[in-house]
Amino acid sequence: MRATSIFKRRLPSAFSGSVICATLVCLAVIVPSVPVQAQNTGMQELLNRVERLQRELSTLQRQVYKGEAPPASAATPLAPAAGDPRNAARNSIRVSQLENELQQLTGRIEEIGFRTQQIQSRLEKLVSDMDQRLTALEGGTQRGDAPQSVSPSSNVGLALRPPAGAAVQPAPVGSPVVTPLPSPPNSQALPQAQPQPQ
Repeated sequence: MRATSIFKRRLPSAFSGSVICATLVCLAVIVPSVPVQAQNTGMQELLNRVERLQRELSTLQRQVYKGEAPPASAATPLAPAAGDPRNAARNSIRVSQLENELQQLTGRIEEIGFRTQQIQSRLEKLVSDMDQRLTALEGGTQRGDAPQSVSPSSNVGLALRPPAGAAVQPAPVGSPVVTPLPSPPNSQALPQAQPQPQ
């Protein structure tokens, strides 16, 4: 109540409370609009940048993943705004950065392709080696040919068969004579199996 009595004494009757309220409302509308305008400008710049990045990303994805050529609008260089060297410099720097990133991505893609070829070649060699070894095991070993457990002291006089294709060397003079054992009469071949892909 004291504040209203001060206003009534100092202000003439024409400047009553309604004028003061109108002034406050006008100030309330005008003052906040200045930062809002600045925020709108900043927000608009951010939205423009996000949209541009989305376009560039979609263009890059089309080039990399689908092998498409870039659209004509993306292939043409950016035209700097007339009379604004800061925008031209900014655009030039951005184009240089994009070119560097593209070179790095291209290099990584080539490295990955090369590594993939190396891995594929190595895998093919391993598979063929495994097939040869399995074929040799399946075709060369029979059930009766499996080595029997023999104590080390009783291996004198027992013959071990040399591997297929190995050259037979004469025994040194003074060594015990080893004669080959006959094949067991019930020699059955192992069942033939094909390697299963995993």
